[in-house]
Amino acid sequence: MVAIDTSGSMNKEILGKILTEIDAARQIADCKLTVIQCDAVIQSVKTLESWELSSTNFDRMSMRGRGGTSLIPPFDWVKEYVEEGNQIPDALIYMTDGYGPSPTDNPMYPCLWVVPPTGSTDFSFGDVIRIDAAA
Repeated sequence: MVAIDTSGSMNKEILGKILTEIDAARQIADCKLTVIQCDAVIQSVKTLESWELSSTNFDRMSMRGRGGTSLIPPFDWVKEYVEEGNQIPDALIYMTDGYGPSPTDNPMYPCLWVVPPTGSTDFSFGDVIRIDAAA
């Protein structure tokens, strides 16, 4: 699963880089991918099967939200998803600038925070990778 911070603090350059990274990952991974767009609330959840990923153009994905920020709703969504009988995700990759409240409880799956060079890395769990938005 991939969560994208679509809050107003995420500029077009950063969002464009995020979509490029998702597109690169889908080219090397043959798996289902759920993309969660969230600003202060969940704005969109779209699950793509592996066969759909090959024809998905992430450069044309529209971003929903652009309001305030909370990094918590995607974790709540995944928790409800699993409680409904669905499989625990292999991981959650959260692409964000890190500016907003984040959960304090470690989830039952690995979490990777992907942040730009100027982003906050004040997370209570998971690993952090910085991406250069200009690259």
